[in-house]
Amino acid sequence: MTQRNSLRSQRKILAFRTFVVNELFSSGLSGLGEYKMTKENESLDLKTEVIAETEHYLAWQANEPDDEITYHLELNNITVHFFAEEWDEFLVLAQTLIEES
Repeated sequence: MTQRNSLRSQRKILAFRTFVVNELFSSGLSGLGEYKMTKENESLDLKTEVIAETEHYLAWQANEPDDEITYHLELNNITVHFFAEEWDEFLVLAQTLIEES
């Protein structure tokens, strides 16, 4: 992975984290009200890790505050989000595609 791709990946992940906190939580879905990500309140800080990356695609995981791991597959301008069970099933599908090709 080149340094340029790595920086792009970090920006995408940060943009997603900011969106989740600022848009979803502030809409009242979690009862947090007008929560905004700040240095003072990092309790919802996600630990993220890039799993794999190509020039146009990115797979990464996030360790959520509730200790659940979520997986994210970015395909150009589309991001698909998976819970662990869904990710496992997706990997079976991907392996089947490889075997059938």
